[in-house]
Order: sequence, then structure tokens, then C-alpha cells
Amino acid sequence: SWDEVNHADTYEVTIEIEGAEPLVIVVEEGTELDLSALEPALKPGTYSVTVVAKSSNAAYSDSDPSEEVTYEVPVPVVALATPEAQLVENDVLTWEEVPHADTYEVTIEIEGAEPLVIVVEEGTELDLPSLEPALAPGTYSVTVVAKSNSPLYTDSDPSEEVTYVVAVVVDKTALQNKTTEISDDLTEGVLKQEQYTEESWQALQKALEDAKKVLADPDATQAEVNAALDVLENARGGLVKSDRITIVPSIGTLKPTGTDGVYAISVGHSTSNISFTVTPDDPDVQITVHGQIVENGVASGPIALNVGLNEITILVKGQDESTRTYKIQVTREAAPASNPNPIYYPGVPSSPSNVERITVDVEARGKGVVAKTEILRTTNADGTKSDEVAFGATVAEDSVRKTLEAGATTVRIVIPDEKDEVKDVRIDLTAAALAVVQKSGLDLEIYTDNGLITIPNDSLIGLNDNLYFHLIPIKQEDERKLVEQRARTEKLVRELLNDGNVYVVDRPFTIETNMPSRKVFITLPMNESNLPTATSGRERFLSDLAIFIEHSDGERKVVTPEMGDYAKGKLGLTFGIEKFSTFTILNRDGGVEDKHDAYIIGYPDGTFKPLHALTRAQIAVILHRVLDLQAEGTGVYPDVSSSHWASEAIRYVSGIGLMEGMPDGSFQPDRDITRAEMALIIARLKELRGDASHTFSDVGAGHWAEQGIANVFEAGYMEGMPDGSFQPNKILTRAEAVTVFNRVLERGPLYGMNQPTWPDVPMDHWAFHQIEEASQDHSYQLRPSGGETIVK
Repeated sequence: SWDEVNHADTYEVTIEIEGAEPLVIVVEEGTELDLSALEPALKPGTYSVTVVAKSSNAAYSDSDPSEEVTYEVPVPVVALATPEAQLVENDVLTWEEVPHADTYEVTIEIEGAEPLVIVVEEGTELDLPSLEPALAPGTYSVTVVAKSNSPLYTDSDPSEEVTYVVAVVVDKTALQNKTTEISDDLTEGVLKQEQYTEESWQALQKALEDAKKVLADPDATQAEVNAALDVLENARGGLVKSDRITIVPSIGTLKPTGTDGVYAISVGHSTSNISFTVTPDDPDVQITVHGQIVENGVASGPIALNVGLNEITILVKGQDESTRTYKIQVTREAAPASNPNPIYYPGVPSSPSNVERITVDVEARGKGVVAKTEILRTTNADGTKSDEVAFGATVAEDSVRKTLEAGATTVRIVIPDEKDEVKDVRIDLTAAALAVVQKSGLDLEIYTDNGLITIPNDSLIGLNDNLYFHLIPIKQEDERKLVEQRARTEKLVRELLNDGNVYVVDRPFTIETNMPSRKVFITLPMNESNLPTATSGRERFLSDLAIFIEHSDGERKVVTPEMGDYAKGKLGLTFGIEKFSTFTILNRDGGVEDKHDAYIIGYPDGTFKPLHALTRAQIAVILHRVLDLQAEGTGVYPDVSSSHWASEAIRYVSGIGLMEGMPDGSFQPDRDITRAEMALIIARLKELRGDASHTFSDVGAGHWAEQGIANVFEAGYMEGMPDGSFQPNKILTRAEAVTVFNRVLERGPLYGMNQPTWPDVPMDHWAFHQIEEASQDHSYQLRPSGGETIVK
């Protein structure tokens, strides 16, 4: 605006900016001009403005220009677009790129604390779990603001809040270690129930059970974990040793006399000495038997017996110096006028230096020890040992009575050979003892580590003479080979086994006896280590087992045994006979059993590259190949064209639900597959839907693949890492993948190669046999110890 000038009719306003022609505007009415309303509008910049008064009267000339007025037209400012933020896999915060934004300001807030502001100068994501220092457990709200370095743009509005939860990390390591330690002690016999009081033992069992529940509870708090650990440690430290004690004589059974700590036993005249095995529940005591210090659970030396009453003192001294005293009254019968059924040990003197006496158990089968008898163990010149066992009427009567009281059906004589040093065993059974067992209605068994003889009660009827059994396990490899060769050349064996090859499984067993022809059952043990590990191979192996019998009279037979249990780690193969012989477990080896095609190939340079990753497309092709899928595929993805090399396999595996696409509808065929993804695929393939648990430290509750990982781990298809983690996001290597696939397909590992197929997978590579199984076509035979042997 300007003052009115006398005699002026119009005013000429000149608007100038450097580098442009001046703009002249004539104002015919009034003394002002709205510069912001000009059309077209002035561009941003700094202008100088002057006004000249003009008159139509010739008597007046134009005025001088007014002093310059500076006018600023500001640059317009625009707000940046608001980012759209979200959390993706593994709690990574990500947002879309905002045009003209140079940085992003991420604000992380939690109630009761100052907000944490992080400026992201590169990229459009922030890995929240990797922040240093780490966020404390709690629920956070996270927003993102876009910022620009240009004055033309203002900050964006904050994004919508994203909720981020940091779970409380509960450390179960100490509880897991203590639980494992105690469980191992129980399994390995370090902790034995009979050594502790019932109350303290049950307290430990409950504490251990509660600890396992806390370990399995994904919602357990640190306080609950710590409390369970305290209770478990206190229960372990609070075990109280029991003061119970077991005293077992070398013959017969102790009977209470009615006086505390005093027991009685009667023995025949033929028993000139006796020993005692004292087994306290508390192993930390000192045991003295008749003046001799003996070890816990070990028989004392022989104690000579006079005819009539003998008193033997047993002292048990605890660490607290307290001593318990037991008196054993042993009555030895006077010499009889005659002995109609003597037992002789040919060639064994009364007290030779190479003979030791060992007390062995007589059991009520399935009900525990009911009596004791003795073994004479002779050390032979070649260092092997021979056993002789006597089973007389006195032991038989005691055994029968207690077996009937226990409700068992069988008296079992147990002859141990824990060191596998006994060459042969001779068992002598008197006619009187056999008569006692027969009249009781019980069966009689003779159990050794190499074979079991079961004599049904009916087969004991009418046996009026002493019996002996001479048991000879064939331990030497050359002797076993001779048996195997005889079996292979035996016409009967070839006919029954369809001319297939045969080999001996475990030890042949020879039994010699003077028993007349009666029905008897033999059970031969077979170590489970001989069995293939795969279910299908195990079943096929068992179905091919047979017993080759070589009777002493020249007759040869092949029978099919019944399968059962023998002892820990051993199966029992049972069959009936009526005369005694050499018995051998055979497995029919029918030559090439099957053929496997390779399902993975190497690289053009001739290597396998075991540490390289497998892509999603490659996994799809392997699945398609090994499953021989024939159904029409239905999976269609925008990033998998019909000409893609794996398109058919991807359609098929997607169609049957083994693999899925990404949330955006793509398949991402070239993306490397992770261990978690592989676990989920195998869980779907094997239809594992159980509620298996796991202890992997890096697979938390709510992990998208947690149940699949737990199920495949429990099924044995995938394993964790040595540090107790699973590493779900780790890329699956080619070596790991074929190991998993072989387990799932019950293939391999493949043995029998003289040299490796791949130069980068030597024969000492941890996955050599698995890679050979997966990467070469081969015919094979099943190995008794598991896996396959290549047939060339």
C-alpha cells in the first residue's frame, strides 16, 4: 500500500526479481495491491517492488519511483507420507520406503520408561531382537516417522503402533542339568532304591517328576524353575541310607528263630562248609563274617562246619561306628548210613588251587531269588574256565517251596558268566531233586548267558536217574565258520531256504545230556545289535531267521523259532526239541534284496559340495522324485512359470500339502531352505501330529515351526546341535538333507565302497555313507548291524 498522491490518476507498480523481466501492474483505483492474489501467482523468490504515481494531466509528469519494498514469496513445504510398519519373521520391524525420505526415526516405548529412539539411516527394517543393549521383557509399542533433509518436506506422521513383545527368558539350564544327572544316576544304578529309606526315596522321585513337569512347561516362570531346582537338590541331598540288610547262605535258606538278629539253618552232612553273602542297603559299611572282613555283596570265604550246631557271627559296622550283630545257627546233619544218589565231580580234587566255589541263584522265574547253590569253577590250562553245578534235593525242596509261595510256575537255575570266560558248563541234577520238582507241578529251567533249557513238568515224569547237561557255547570264530560251512552245504538247508546264501547269527550252542527223549524247549539269545535299525529291514531280517539243528545221531533239521525277550539288549528265539544237539541261528541271505535309485546328483565339476545349501525348488524336486508322485499338481505361483525347470515338482508337492507358498502368493523357488522349514515338511510327509516336547533353547513357545521340530526330533528324523540348540533358521546343507531323507525313507547308510564317489566327500566324512546312499544307483543287501552293503 502507499499514500495517495495529489493529482495522480493511476499508479504503476513494478515488481522485479533477478534474472527475469520486470512485471508492471497499473493500479487505477485505490492505493494498494494484494501481491499474494496476483494471477498468475509469483514464483518463490525475493522481489523488489516500487510504485510510480502517474497523471493524465499534461501539467504533471510522473513521480520518481518509491523506495524499493522487498517482498518474499516462500517455497511451499510438503509433509512426507506416513510409513506402514509391521513385524515379520523373527521379530524384524519393516516398513515401506517413503519417497523423499532420507532417514527413519523408530520410537520404541514401554509404560514407565523413557522412549528409545533409533535413527535408521539405511534400509527400511530394524532387527529388534538384536538391539544392544537388549530390550527388557515386556510389551512395547513401536512407531516409525519418515524424515527428509530437504526443506521442501516436513516429517511424516508416526506410523500406526506396532506391538512388540519381549518374552521373559527363563533359564532352565541348571534344572535340566540336575534332572539329567539324577536320571542318569538312576539309570546307571548309582542310586538304588534299596539303599535308602522309603520316605526319602519317594521324596526324590516326586521332586524329579515335578522338575520334569516344569521343564516341559513352556509357561513356567523363573521363580517356578528355581523352586523346582531347590526342591530337587534338597531331595537328592536328603536321601537317607537304609539300615536293611540281606544275608544269603551259600546253601539253604535262613529262618528266624524268634530272637532279634538270630537266624537258623540246617544243612546235610555232605555240606562241610558254608559261606554267606551279606548285602546291606547302605554300601558304606564294614562287614565282618566269622572274623573275616568281606565286601558288600561278595560271598565270604568258606566256613568249616562241625556236625551239630555251629554259631557264626556277622557284624555290620556303619560310618558312625554303630555296629549291628547277627547270629547264624547252622546245624549240620550227622553222616547218613549210605547215599543212594551221589553227585561226582570227575577229576576235581577237594580243594584244588585252580578251582573256586561260586554261589549262584535259584529263582522263581519272574519273582526273584528263592535259594542258592554252588558252582565249582575250574580254570583250565588255556585260561578258559569250566563250571560244574550241583542241584540236589535240599536246594530243590527249598526252591520249590518258595517258588510256590511266590506264585511262580518255574524253578530256574541261573548260571552267570558276566566276563564271558566260561568255556562250558555241566549241570548235575539228582533224581531226588528232579522228583521234588516234578511232584510240585513246576517246570524246571537252566539259564545261562548263552542259552536257556526249559523242561516242562510233564517231561520230568518217570525220570528215576540222575541227569546231567553239558552246555558248550561255540565262541571261537573258526569253529563258528565250520558250522556255517556245514549249514551252507546241507541239502535240507538249501531246499528250505531256496538255495539262498546263509550266515550264522550269534553263537552256535551245543548241549550234551543223558536225558532220554522228552519234550524240551530251547531258547537261544541273539544280540539286538545284529538287527537292522530300519523297521522294514528289521521285520524282514527276523522273518528270515531259522534254527539249524545238528543232532548227535546225524539227523539234520531246520526249524522256525518263536520270537521273544531274553535279557536286556537280547532277543530270545525259542523252539522245541526231543533230543539234544548243536543249535545255530541262521539268517537267509537271498542275494540282492532290492535296488535304490539316486535321488540327488552332483555338480558339473564332478563334486558334491556337501556344505552347499538346497533351494526350495531342489527340495521340491527331491520329494517329487523319491515319492514318485502321480497325482495332478495344483500349486500355481506367479514366480514359477510353466517353463521353470522345477515347475512340475513344485505343483505336485504344493498340491498335496507338503510345501506351501509365501504370504505374498509367491513360491520363491531359489531361496535356500532352512532347518525349520525342512522339519515342517518332514512332519507333514510322515503325518506327525503328536504333542512331542523338546528342550531346544532357541525354539521358543509360539515359534511357527515348534511342533513340527519337536515331532521330527522325537521320531529321530532330525537332531539338534551339540550345544542343545536346533538352529531353526540355519540353512540346511546338502549333507544334512540327504541324512534326513535317508532316515525318512528308511534307506542306507550304504557301506562296502572301496573309494569315494565324490572327491570332496572322503570316506572319513561324517556323512559319507549317507551321501553315497543318496547319490548313486545301487543294488544292495541289508546288513545285520544296520544299513546296506552295496552289491557290485
